[in-house]
Amino acid sequence: MSFRKMSFRKRVLLVGCVSLLAMAGLVIMLIMLGLAIGGGAVVAHSQPTPTPTKTPRPTLAATSTPTPVCLATATPLPTDTLALSPAAASVPTGPPTDTPIPSGVTMPSPTDTPAPADTLIETPTPTGTLTDTPTPSPTPTPTPTPVPPSRITGRLLLDGAPVSGGATLKLENQSYNVIAETTVGADGAYAFTDLEPSSQGYNVLFAQAWNSQYGTDQVVSWGWLGPVSVENGTVVELPDFDVSLLGFSQVNPGPDETFSAAALSPENPITFEWTAYPQAVKYWMDLVRGEAQELVWQSLIQSTSFAFDGTMGNGAHIQPGEYWWGVGARRELGPYPLTVYGYLPGLIIEP
Repeated sequence: MSFRKMSFRKRVLLVGCVSLLAMAGLVIMLIMLGLAIGGGAVVAHSQPTPTPTKTPRPTLAATSTPTPVCLATATPLPTDTLALSPAAASVPTGPPTDTPIPSGVTMPSPTDTPAPADTLIETPTPTGTLTDTPTPSPTPTPTPTPVPPSRITGRLLLDGAPVSGGATLKLENQSYNVIAETTVGADGAYAFTDLEPSSQGYNVLFAQAWNSQYGTDQVVSWGWLGPVSVENGTVVELPDFDVSLLGFSQVNPGPDETFSAAALSPENPITFEWTAYPQAVKYWMDLVRGEAQELVWQSLIQSTSFAFDGTMGNGAHIQPGEYWWGVGARRELGPYPLTVYGYLPGLIIEP
């Protein structure tokens, strides 16, 4: 087996044996030289001991003659060792860790193929994308939903049918101040718009004096429908308002009938009478005086007649003069009160 084909381990053993043999030969030569000089006596003026010449380390060259293994404890070569190719054998892999290295033997330092240094590839720290933070816009103040104005609507009737149009209606508050006026349409419809909310309510008012196209034998003298309360943004639809007399009229005494103030007494009263107003629940009897129509007496009555003995509202007896008397009727029209008044026949009071 050639030296080149030996395994690394075998080559190390062979080199060690050769080195031991060379050192042994050198020692023997030194001993023989000492004997020849004079039995080993060494004097101070003798020649200096020659420096032994180191036997050069044999070159690890290929040889065709197998070198015997010199170490008796050498491990026999395994028969299943894989032969290395010349290129592979020239690159030692370093001594095996389980083989003892002889004392004094300098092992060839294998040229270790440096392991490739780990290349530290710095992963760039991701830089956050600077996004311009939008300046928050101020929260808009919500625009309140506009509330539609309040309205009162309804229909005006005459003898159960819508009026032909052109009639005037007014709206008054609970202080009896007129705050709005409207004209009824051809279908009898009317509306009061843009109203302020009112918990006390409004009255829808009809008067024959504003509607001369109707005779005193057709319509009531006055009519009030209300009070009608109105909330913010609401539309109040009223029941149909019939302004005809519906058979309601004064019967007794007749117009401008004369009576004596001195003759009036509980035993000799004036009997006022009138016909019923449909579905009326109560009546008012009013006595007014002069052109200013000063109210001098009033009575709430449940029937359609009343006996007047001449005692005024202040407890005094009636005085001579010109008077007018009127009757009002009250009924419920849906959830709202309806009050109507007839006309004022004259009454003459003499002494």
